[in-house]
Amino acid sequence: MLASQGIGNLYVFMAISVAGLVTADGSYYFLGYLGGKRVLAWRTFSRRKFRERLLLAETEYRRQGWWAVFSARFTPFLRTVIFFVAGLSRMAPQRFFLADTLSALLFAPALVLSGYLFSENRQVLLQHIRESEEALAVLFLLLILVLLFRALRRRKRGSGDNVS
Repeated sequence: MLASQGIGNLYVFMAISVAGLVTADGSYYFLGYLGGKRVLAWRTFSRRKFRERLLLAETEYRRQGWWAVFSARFTPFLRTVIFFVAGLSRMAPQRFFLADTLSALLFAPALVLSGYLFSENRQVLLQHIRESEEALAVLFLLLILVLLFRALRRRKRGSGDNVS
């Protein structure tokens, strides 16, 4: 949208978006490559839902390898887990970054170009964003309340166990 209004160059924005995607994906890859089993011991990663996604990602990675990394860009819930599994499985960094960069070269410029081409509808988009800000704020507050409630319940259960 900025490039369509003369603020910056479209091709520079495309290059920056590709670089950003590859950098972020590389961080998940290296988390698996360097951290491996230690990372899996973290509480966040020991949850059942993550374990299910990890098993699905490992199956997909073992079946497809390079293509799993390439196609992960287009699978929202498995993307980061597949990158982590690729690192955990010791996929060669050159192969990982080749597959990831090629998929990012398809994905990121297409999104940037769509923003460039459809920027004339910017006012409509901004109006929808303004209308949804209040709903997002309420949802955010509800999320915080749920997290606080869960933390208090855990603390209460934990303190009840110590009574002799």
